[in-house]
Amino acid sequence: MMEGLKSIDPTLDLPHFELVYWADILNEKTLDPEIMDKENPLYLDERYVPASNEVPLDKHPVKEKIFQFLEKNMDKYFLNNDLSLNYAYISDSIIKKYFHEVDVYFTKDCDGEKGKYCRARDLIKQRTIDVLKKYATDDILLITHSMGSIIAYDILTFLLPDIEIDTFITMGSPLGLPFIIGKIAEDENFKLSGNQKLKAPPGIVNHWYNFADADDKIAFDKTLNDDYATNDRGIQAIDFLVENNFVSNGERNPHKSFGYLRNPDFAEILVNFIRKSGIKNNVPILQKMKNFFLGVR
Repeated sequence: MMEGLKSIDPTLDLPHFELVYWADILNEKTLDPEIMDKENPLYLDERYVPASNEVPLDKHPVKEKIFQFLEKNMDKYFLNNDLSLNYAYISDSIIKKYFHEVDVYFTKDCDGEKGKYCRARDLIKQRTIDVLKKYATDDILLITHSMGSIIAYDILTFLLPDIEIDTFITMGSPLGLPFIIGKIAEDENFKLSGNQKLKAPPGIVNHWYNFADADDKIAFDKTLNDDYATNDRGIQAIDFLVENNFVSNGERNPHKSFGYLRNPDFAEILVNFIRKSGIKNNVPILQKMKNFFLGVR
């Protein structure tokens, strides 16, 4: 975030920032940035490196049209009008194979009818809720990446609908995938009639911005605007198709949070948020950034 921020205005510093970390809930042991032995199973392979000018920042109008076509057809194939899932066994197989952490979130340590009570998911939710409540009287910029966007949507829609979020950011989000939408609806016993949709979380006050790279396979559905209706405040997702320029060991990872967090479009949103608040003082920032980020001013 600092890299993108300084590229626009070197005089600006980040507002107070707090990380909601939950990798330790899903894993017995987590990757350790202090380990330098590449043979160690806890070695962190993809470390932060500054952006390289060798990575082109090109748009993908052809890919965008292809994805829009696939998105519409996937929704028709997998989702019924009430958001219940067609071919649930196929959806579960896809989630297990390609979205491991999402599968763990929805199924780990579950008991009760239809796995309604899941210890890992409840612990992750509670850890996030505790942080959000701590800043409930502040203007909040909530930044979520990948599975973090599912967790945040779940909390903001069903558990903390009254907490106000100035700006909601989703990056590399699978929230547009029909089997994810169906899982959210199923988990909350949420049924709709007709061709209705899930809505933007009710507490979003000003903006919901969604960022996706054309090559990000986790964010296969690049647009959330057509999947989530406006909330009662008139807020709906605004989609950005961007280039995630993170490169590690000579290979580009279009899903990595580092590339999204320094993206110029996101940096501009961050700058506007900071300038609106008049923040001038720098606050130390946690360095171990994983899948979920929370910024407050």
